[in-house]
Amino acid sequence: MNLSFKFQPPSFKDAEGIFAEELSSALDTLGKKLEARVRAKMREDTGKEKRNVKSKVGGSRRSPVLTVSGDTPQTLVDEYGRRAGARPPPSGPGSLLYKWVGRKGMVGASDLKNRKRTSRYERRTVDRQTGRRRTSAQSAAKRQATIAFLVARKIARTGIPARKPFERTFDESQVLIQATIDGAVSRAVRRINST
Repeated sequence: MNLSFKFQPPSFKDAEGIFAEELSSALDTLGKKLEARVRAKMREDTGKEKRNVKSKVGGSRRSPVLTVSGDTPQTLVDEYGRRAGARPPPSGPGSLLYKWVGRKGMVGASDLKNRKRTSRYERRTVDRQTGRRRTSAQSAAKRQATIAFLVARKIARTGIPARKPFERTFDESQVLIQATIDGAVSRAVRRINST
């Protein structure tokens, strides 16, 4: 009597591909969740800062890397802040700060319904060099430039505190990150065992 056993191991040639596929899919989903969490912690001016936050899965097939980033100047200021005593940001016409002052309505605007001034400063001013009165538009532009300068000076003196939306999101999401990776590994193992 002859007894023989033949052991046929499962095929693992596709196991690496299954792991890579599951992990990449999980990281992509995780990236979308982290994007939303970072956006919720950011300052908002025009919305461009929040729309600029993107996630990307890169790296190699064996070790994928999830990157969540944004590249606008406001994103950097949100993350790292601005130290006190630094050079003031540009405040002249056309600068981001000048436009911000205009968007926030700090210049003073007439109430369109009854045409009354909303601010005692909303009047035509005199140009000191020429002695002539400015038009309403010139006066508003001058006030906008002055307010932008004052805000820039205040930023230079006191700085801007860092809000750290990326760092705080990473710290607060450790459990989510671990659960996502564990779930991807368990799904990959189940798929490998079923083949």
